[in-house]
Amino acid sequence: MRLSELITIYLAAAAPVGVIYFMREQSNAARRSQALVRAACAALVWPLSALAFWLERRQRSASLGVESTQAARERAVEQTKRALHSALHAFEDLLAEIRAARVEESRQVLFAARESIERYAGLSLAVEAEDEDAAPSARELELCRIAGRRGDDLLLAGRCVRRGNVARLRAHHARSRTELLHALADVREFHARLRLPPDSGADAALRLSEAALRVYGRAIEMFSVLDDPGAAQSTARLLDAECARVRRLAVSGSTVMRADSSEGELCPTTPAPLTPIRERHTPLMPLPTQTTTAQG
Repeated sequence: MRLSELITIYLAAAAPVGVIYFMREQSNAARRSQALVRAACAALVWPLSALAFWLERRQRSASLGVESTQAARERAVEQTKRALHSALHAFEDLLAEIRAARVEESRQVLFAARESIERYAGLSLAVEAEDEDAAPSARELELCRIAGRRGDDLLLAGRCVRRGNVARLRAHHARSRTELLHALADVREFHARLRLPPDSGADAALRLSEAALRVYGRAIEMFSVLDDPGAAQSTARLLDAECARVRRLAVSGSTVMRADSSEGELCPTTPAPLTPIRERHTPLMPLPTQTTTAQG
């Protein structure tokens, strides 16, 4: 193959690369003359330009994959958060339905719980997205640059600023986690010492306990999605305590139902009639003999 033919093939393959580079430079609002010169240079070394295009596309696809994973995680957290809010609203609606006392206190307790949920979920996602060993951003370097730092000294100061910011963010996250756990415990404490009105119904306390169980179940689900096993275990203890309360209420409710059906007598005084099995296994007692006196 002649040299002229090789040059022709090389330039034919370089033409698409040059056109693509020129269109990209035009889309980036570059000057037409500058874009043309850069496209010609990229076409002349089109193997290197094609390799750069491939690496850039691979990096973009990797970043899009990370962003899609983060978006999917945020959607999962949002769904569990909404479910927990719905459970708290159902608990509040049930309190209003049975006309429980201390309405203002219940609103304050539930409002604090909802506010703690929002704060904790947002800070959890923010902590996951931050890395204290990453390069400092331009905003974190700005104050140090104004102070006169340059070069490696500026980079070192920016890393110190970044680590301080991440440490403060984690401290806020730990505080919000503690506040949320206390808010969930306050919901159960308020529910445990709540006095229901006489006309609320026999199963009002049981319905409230079941609503509280749904709240704690949704909270455990949110902690599991956010990879917080310690908070999930603490909420599970509240769930176990509420389950014990539900069992006690169910037992007391069944006892009251048996008492009402027997007209106040838990144990009937008249024995139950003998069943055929009991008749077969119950021995018959001999009748007492009657003695007669002789009359003279």
